[in-house]
Amino acid sequence: MRTGSRTEVQRTEELKSEEASGPSEGHLQAVLLAIDSHFPTLHSFIQAFLLTTDQQQSARVSRILGAHGGEILALMHQHRPDVMHMWAVNCCNSRTSEKAICELEDKGALSNSV
Repeated sequence: MRTGSRTEVQRTEELKSEEASGPSEGHLQAVLLAIDSHFPTLHSFIQAFLLTTDQQQSARVSRILGAHGGEILALMHQHRPDVMHMWAVNCCNSRTSEKAICELEDKGALSNSV
C-alpha cells in the first residue's frame, strides 16, 4: 500500500514537472497516434476542429484562438516563414482586390449585366 502511495505521489510530482516544462515527446506522440486513429491526416483533424458546428467546441476554438492565436501564428512563422509570408501576401492581395471591387461597385463602374 505504501509503495502504491509513493508511486502516486511520484507520478503527481512528475506531472507537475512536465506541466512546468511543457509536454514531453511521449505525450505528443500519444496525442498524434490518437488523432491518426480517428482522422486520415493531421490536417483533417485541425480542419474539423476549426470548422466544428458543435456550439461548445466552437466556443472552445474561439477561446483558444483569442488567447493563443498570435502565438500560434508566430510559431508557424518560426517553423515555416516562407509559407507564412506567402499566406500573408495572398491574404493581403485578396483583401485589397475585394476592397477595390467594392469601391468600383459603389462608384457604379462595374455593372451586373454581362
